[in-house]
Amino acid sequence: MGVVGIVLAAGAGRRMGAPKALLRHPDGRTFAAATAELLVAAGCSSVLVTLGAGQELPSGVVAVEVPDASRGPGAGLARALRHPSAQQADTVLITLVDLPGIDVAGVRAVLGLASPTVLARGVERGRPGHPVLIGREHVARALELADTGSGLNALFGEIPWTAVEVPGAAADVDHPEDLPPGTRSV
Repeated sequence: MGVVGIVLAAGAGRRMGAPKALLRHPDGRTFAAATAELLVAAGCSSVLVTLGAGQELPSGVVAVEVPDASRGPGAGLARALRHPSAQQADTVLITLVDLPGIDVAGVRAVLGLASPTVLARGVERGRPGHPVLIGREHVARALELADTGSGLNALFGEIPWTAVEVPGAAADVDHPEDLPPGTRSV
């Protein structure tokens, strides 16, 4: 089934003061919509976006509701990995909604490694970040770790993985002062 993209966007954005998925780029697109469009443009065969708050999504993007989003990012990851399209995919590409510095070229660089056995992630000057690429062979373990709240860092600590230099991969925005100029809240 190719590569299924997953955008983790269900968080409340407590440190930001608002859900980051609902922040708007200067062109008016929400962070959730822009990130989903980025994964489609980079070549993902389908895209899932985890939701915690009402979000505008592009046509063809699948919303995955996360009623237990307060449990942390693992809740959204677990729900997305259980989605039928993720279960049937050869590879899943996972990214965060709050990485406005990542571009199509960076995502494509990671996607170029897609295979059922791959474990790779974007890094920025040696700092681990996103997107991460998980082959079918590792999805069950990723799901186990998501269910326990351990997260993907535990998976990358267990299994050798490939680093791909991606500008912006480790530059998530957590506070209002981190936002690019022109970004606005809802």
